[in-house]
Amino acid sequence: MFYTGTRFPEWKGNLFVGSLKEHALIRLILNGEHVVGEEHLLTDRNQRIRDVRQGAGRGDLPFDVGRSLLRLVPKG
Repeated sequence: MFYTGTRFPEWKGNLFVGSLKEHALIRLILNGEHVVGEEHLLTDRNQRIRDVRQGAGRGDLPFDVGRSLLRLVPKG
């Protein structure tokens, strides 16, 4: 999922991928068509991320971990 929301402005234009094997939400930082960085999020939860989408409105990040639908929101 390419992030276009405003809730996480520093992530605008980044690509997000759910990982079943690595139990992580992976953020790929792009420069044009090239990946220039990678961040593995939510690894401490030890849950398989099945699907990630951009939420309606400002751009929360809901994701599917099997039996639950969770949502990533900014701190504070």
